[in-house]
Amino acid sequence: MLILGDGHLANRTHVLLGEKNTAIQFAPLIFQDILHKKSSSIYEFKTKLEEFNVLSCDLIYILYEDDKDNLEVTIALGSLFPENKIATSLFNEKLIPHLKSAFPNLTIINPARISAPSFVESIYKSKETNFIHFQEKINETFQKIKFKPNLLFILISSFFLVIISSTLFFHTQVFSDKSLLDAFYFVVVTITTVGFGDLSLLQSSDLSKIVGIILMLSSSIFIWLILSLLLDNLFKRKTERLLGRKKYNYKNHIVLCGLGRLGYFIAEELIKKGEQFIIIEPKENSTYIDHFKRQNIDVYIGNGLHYEVLNDVAISNCKAIIAVTDDDHVNLEIGLMARSYNNEVMIVLRIFDESMAKIIKSKFNIQHSKSMSFIAAKKFAELSNNLSL
Repeated sequence: MLILGDGHLANRTHVLLGEKNTAIQFAPLIFQDILHKKSSSIYEFKTKLEEFNVLSCDLIYILYEDDKDNLEVTIALGSLFPENKIATSLFNEKLIPHLKSAFPNLTIINPARISAPSFVESIYKSKETNFIHFQEKINETFQKIKFKPNLLFILISSFFLVIISSTLFFHTQVFSDKSLLDAFYFVVVTITTVGFGDLSLLQSSDLSKIVGIILMLSSSIFIWLILSLLLDNLFKRKTERLLGRKKYNYKNHIVLCGLGRLGYFIAEELIKKGEQFIIIEPKENSTYIDHFKRQNIDVYIGNGLHYEVLNDVAISNCKAIIAVTDDDHVNLEIGLMARSYNNEVMIVLRIFDESMAKIIKSKFNIQHSKSMSFIAAKKFAELSNNLSL
């Protein structure tokens, strides 16, 4: 066997084949300088492989982290050694039929597709709960954030206070011979700049005129600010609705954090199983958002690390959270925060390295911590069993 590629998938495949006592040649950095070029000759690849007896290899693994690198090396080696069996990793499945047509001895595996069912099936496995109860503390924190008065509320309250105090002032100082309603009428006419002239401050004291001037100027500022904030809030709410940012009241649903390559196939698996779920994705320009919105799947554009986001997606009522962003630490944080809201939630995390996944599962009592590259590597290693076929 010859393994070409760097990263978790290539290294894990190397380990698994070694455990089977398979003869392996491992060259993770052999094409590093070629792949970094904007263009390269196909014979540069052949020169690099002169030290390996490629023709005698039963199977050549091309397992780089990037589709571009896998594609370039596959085309080069498939052309140079058409009789050799080649296995490669490719996330872009639209290219698979074209490559297989060009290279009949080529096997292509999408790590995200073959890993997704394992992540979904984890939800239905039994779990043991031995968690610290943080829910009350977190909920109290959120309540404080939620009910904090905003600027619009302060402005409207202040404006009403100005109207009431002005009405009382003019009733006692200027229109004492008239009713309180007449004083309120005068204040409204002044604020709206209608100016009928039936009531005025022409014969009033200097203090009353100063108060009237202050009322006119301040009311103009208040109205301008309030209208601006109202329009801003209307546009903001419309935008948030487009981004799926609303309060969900679901129960016994699933929350999927991360809509990358793996998240896409996990979402497809959940649809097949008829599960109700909400997708949290921080990037509003993510490739797959429109695809799932067209299927009436709820997509919430936001950061799964924020209290407000988790509360909006009803994390306290969900049965499982699957965190599969491209950052291990973010996935762990999301899982632990979800537990703070819901002590009974099933947590499934994507962790790139299998050894780290086992440590996280053990130390943090996470039910399921999985490595996509490890799951895919087992599939690649199994290919060696079928060579005789």
